[in-house]
Amino acid sequence: MFLKQAQLIGLRRSYRRNWETTMPTGSERLVLAACDELAGHGSGFILASVIAGKTGMGPGAVQVCLRGLDRDGFIDLVPLDNGDLAASVTPKGRQELAKDEGDVRRPIPKPTEPSPIKVVPKGLKSFDKDEAELFIKLLPDYEGEAKLPNSIAFWKAGIEGRDADRGFRIGVIYGPSGSGKSSFVKAGLLPRLGDHITAIYLQSTAGETEARLLGGLRKRCPDLPESLRLAEALAALHDGNGLPQGKKILLILDQFEQLLVAWNGDRDAEWVSALQCCDGERVQALLLMRDEYLPATISLLEELGRDFKFDTDRNARRYDAFTRGHAREILVAYGRGSKQIQANPSPEQERFLKAALEGLQSYGRYLPVRLALFAQVFQERSWTRKELELVGGVEGIVVRFLEETFESQYADPRYRRHQKAVQSVLKALLPEGVTDIKGHKRSYGELLEVSEYAARPERFEDLISILDGELHLVTPTNTEGEDDGPPRPGESSYQLTHEFVVPSIQDWLTRRQQETRRGRAELRLSQLTARQNWMDNPFVPAGTMELLLIKWHTRHSVLNPNERRFLEDSFKPFSLAIAFSSKIQNIAIKSVFYAFHGVRIAIVLVVAAFTVLYIADRYLHFLPRK
Repeated sequence: MFLKQAQLIGLRRSYRRNWETTMPTGSERLVLAACDELAGHGSGFILASVIAGKTGMGPGAVQVCLRGLDRDGFIDLVPLDNGDLAASVTPKGRQELAKDEGDVRRPIPKPTEPSPIKVVPKGLKSFDKDEAELFIKLLPDYEGEAKLPNSIAFWKAGIEGRDADRGFRIGVIYGPSGSGKSSFVKAGLLPRLGDHITAIYLQSTAGETEARLLGGLRKRCPDLPESLRLAEALAALHDGNGLPQGKKILLILDQFEQLLVAWNGDRDAEWVSALQCCDGERVQALLLMRDEYLPATISLLEELGRDFKFDTDRNARRYDAFTRGHAREILVAYGRGSKQIQANPSPEQERFLKAALEGLQSYGRYLPVRLALFAQVFQERSWTRKELELVGGVEGIVVRFLEETFESQYADPRYRRHQKAVQSVLKALLPEGVTDIKGHKRSYGELLEVSEYAARPERFEDLISILDGELHLVTPTNTEGEDDGPPRPGESSYQLTHEFVVPSIQDWLTRRQQETRRGRAELRLSQLTARQNWMDNPFVPAGTMELLLIKWHTRHSVLNPNERRFLEDSFKPFSLAIAFSSKIQNIAIKSVFYAFHGVRIAIVLVVAAFTVLYIADRYLHFLPRK
């Protein structure tokens, strides 16, 4: 009896399955049609959450329909780690849709034209998680809401995977300066990672990265013992301590070249040992750097071991500058955000865009940071060729931005009153010597002293709000890993927002310094310091009087450590004696030189005198006598 009932139930299920295979329900047909339309009638995978937004059905109901369609072979279904489903219509499903559209109970809404993208210029500030939905639309490989861009999907799959053989231990994102690597990670990748990923993002700085990483780890993994160092703490996470099962720590080191520049090749360096502790299962690292530092990074990964091998198909991708077509789209979006361009550019604005793109290109590519800064300069200007010619073209756009912001008679008076303090603060943040890395990270107190606003802290607060919050020339860096809120005065440090601006700021400051005695003295001191460091010479390359003038005109608070050490060494008795003897030697050489030229001049004068006397004598000889 029981066997007969089981057979009867099996027959009923088989009959129902066969009926559903040939006749999907109205809801299933609705979901199937929406999935096919969103995929462009192709075989691409569409998220269930996207289908729910398309059809107006609840996410749970859509997943039930998708599972039924998958059972009957109308779609291919892939479950994701975050609980969502990804579906792709099979040829059988498209044949079913072609049979009869009349059974659909609820018509699928026609796709609406996407609204034009508008981006409000924000200068040099990178995008963050609050702008994730806008930023993804600015990616070159964005194909609509139904599909995740390949640039993000590549890293999402490698980070969220729990299998170390399919994932990676250390990932590398490299590209030219200003290509938008930081924005890609903060606004594109991090907001789309699963909840089991705990990310610690920080800007790398020489000498402080290890402490900040350890602080971020302890903040997110409070069960770690306080006595552990950074590498030991990561090793403990690898062993299953301090982190719940199924969770993963992702260490993101932006501006990784800062560590490489200061590294002396020591394999026992704390941050090198920390990278070696990345196992890909519970701890991963993602390094962001400029492409000129890629060879050094590849060598480092080879030294760490074969499991850290650099592979562009697995753990490395180049984030390149934009092509001309995409750069034009981004500029148009900035124009709409500035309310200078309507839905489509006018013919005159097309000529403006063509001229701007000609000047903004570099080897046929366009850096997003240059586009953003250009849009910032033209935010309140008409987008016409005449206005572009009045500005002087796109060359030196950063210098022009600084001049118009702090020096122009039309500049905001609030900005103009901070001009000298701005110059001092930016100079303190610049790197030493001829380089274009971001430079120093200065504390709040150091910048307060440099700005000469120590007696008026409210002015310094206003200055920082201008440089950080309004112009985005500097950015705060907290001491404990990822920024979790606005920095508090006295507890934060600052650095330049982007290395792209370093050469332009150096050019602007040099022009300003040459206008005053103090500025010229500071420039001369920088030259002398760089010369002595480059030649590795213990002798002072200047005379006593020049050193005294430099000492008199320069301010100790604005000098970097090398310049201060140079002045201190210069005024030691031994250095002064060498400088004095050097001065005597210079005077003796100059005296011989001037004496030699004096004799030559004297000979010329004597010859000239005799010539004049001879001519006068001959002239008097021919005069008539009375």
